[in-house]
Amino acid sequence: MYEGPKLVIYPGGMGGQKTAYAILDLQRIRDGTHYGFKAFKPKNSEREGIDLGKAELISRAGPTIEAITIPEDQPERILELVGRKDLFVLIDEAHMFNQNLQKVVDTLLSRRNVVHAAFLINDYGDRVFPNAAYLMSQADECKEFYHGICKEPGCTNKGVHSQLLVVEGKGQERKESLVPYHGKKNIITGDIKAGAKIEYRPRCHDHYLRPENHPDFKEETK
Repeated sequence: MYEGPKLVIYPGGMGGQKTAYAILDLQRIRDGTHYGFKAFKPKNSEREGIDLGKAELISRAGPTIEAITIPEDQPERILELVGRKDLFVLIDEAHMFNQNLQKVVDTLLSRRNVVHAAFLINDYGDRVFPNAAYLMSQADECKEFYHGICKEPGCTNKGVHSQLLVVEGKGQERKESLVPYHGKKNIITGDIKAGAKIEYRPRCHDHYLRPENHPDFKEETK
């Protein structure tokens, strides 16, 4: 039997399949009970060629579930869309919503909903996202800490850090450089300048480099 209020979290790093496991849990509940549910994702989390413009939550690992896209600066709309029969609420990429999401989750719990939330813990400057800190402090259950593998060649350590890079050129002309840390603007998506793309990459403790402009930045030579 499922009862609220309850906050269940799926925290972790890049490539850890947080979304996939959250979807699988909700699918089991959907298929095995009569309870209603709603799933939500922020608009700025949509990825071209994967879920852009689709009414679905699609994980890179494969599992999908129907979902509603919400502007990242309007998480209050979630409250308008969760009906009386919707006991379960899944919020994916919760770190990407503004901090009003915290009041939204408080309200859902006061309504006795069971809230599942998947999110990154740290930004690319290795600072904890405000929503991540809130959700971890309030959670009734943490399913697991989900981390991918470090993307440096030959490394098999857990990628607990998110490195943000600018990638320019192709083949032998390919160049990579760290994106300076922007503090409050700690989520960057899409192109960063003409002819260049940004790329988030999971890295372990040994390979992560603090970006310039970070309060703790020091020149590192490796």
